[in-house]
Amino acid sequence: MPAIGRALMLRPRLLILDEPSLGLSPILVKEIFGIIRQINKDGVTILLVEQNAKMALSVSDDALILENGRFVMKGASRDLMEDKDVKEFYLGIRSEEFCSPDHPLGNNVEFLRPYALSRRPGFSSARACFC
Repeated sequence: MPAIGRALMLRPRLLILDEPSLGLSPILVKEIFGIIRQINKDGVTILLVEQNAKMALSVSDDALILENGRFVMKGASRDLMEDKDVKEFYLGIRSEEFCSPDHPLGNNVEFLRPYALSRRPGFSSARACFC
């Protein structure tokens, strides 16, 4: 947080944040993302690179998802949060078809979870574009 404060002293129009939640407790992560949201509301454009997909999408207007160094998806954050593939692979939410006992994976959550958590997305936030 001191680094964000120092950056804001220069009154930037663009603030670039790389993994601001890394190593923080869940309570501090919520606080940091609340601060990020407020900074953006105060008129600062934010470029956010973050692995916590749920939090990044909750504070951003637009997002790009990177996988193995390539863009795999982009769009409005609200739309991406509702996308079936994003929910499954980046947010860890199983689709209804996987919940069915008739599906080959059945209710095997343990099989799906490591795959979903192994993804390394990068997100842009606010009015910025990540490239």
